[in-house]
Amino acid sequence: MIFSKHNYTLGVALSGGGAKGFAHIGALKALNENGHFPEIISGTSAGSIIGALYCDGYTPDEIVDIFSDKSFTSLAEFTLARGGFMTFKGLKNFLEKYLKARTFEELEIPLVVCATDFDHAESIFFRSGPLIDVICASSSIPIIFQPVKIHNINYVDGGVLCNLPVRPIREECKTLFGINVTAYLTEDYKNSFFGILERSFLMMLKANTIPDKELCDLYIETAEGKFNNIFNLEYLNELVQLGYHSTLSELLKRQQ
Repeated sequence: MIFSKHNYTLGVALSGGGAKGFAHIGALKALNENGHFPEIISGTSAGSIIGALYCDGYTPDEIVDIFSDKSFTSLAEFTLARGGFMTFKGLKNFLEKYLKARTFEELEIPLVVCATDFDHAESIFFRSGPLIDVICASSSIPIIFQPVKIHNINYVDGGVLCNLPVRPIREECKTLFGINVTAYLTEDYKNSFFGILERSFLMMLKANTIPDKELCDLYIETAEGKFNNIFNLEYLNELVQLGYHSTLSELLKRQQ
């Protein structure tokens, strides 16, 4: 008997991208409706949040309901402390409220979360142990958010080095889909401190997805420039629909 080296038939990698990450919900819905159910998910930043909820047993429609009345300020709080303008106390409370699992091992579907070890300048792919602090670390955009300390190491947003975390699960999956919500940038941006910082961060995310993009069996880009503000949660339903239809389109191409 010949045994496959792959542990999973289908894996899905979800990129970071702030509010653009809502498109992941629609993408997962489209995949499910077409018979594609991920057996493992890897996520960075917003992708880790959506991925964790999905792996915890929530359906895409239920995830939409969870976020329907949320604002950016309900998830982040301003601070005068060093290391960042904001903390993720609100996000931590949100995750504690909605996640049934408190560890990776308790999730219904395996999850890998990418965060950046800021002290040693390397990507770390978490897949065991406590869950919530890791998700907050994966989502902590440098300068804007304070680093999250785990085992006395400072961690920041996983997208700094690996925004589309295909590599950590590629060899485990027979088929792997990558969903990137930060591929498209318009020429318009706000000429302000946060506007320049946000655009610089998005450019960095776009650039570092290239190596992982090439490893995907199906690569999906879901976000357009109209929704370029990564801190605006106002366009939840529009982004969900964009992710849904973008994914359907790519699935159709794959079948042809």
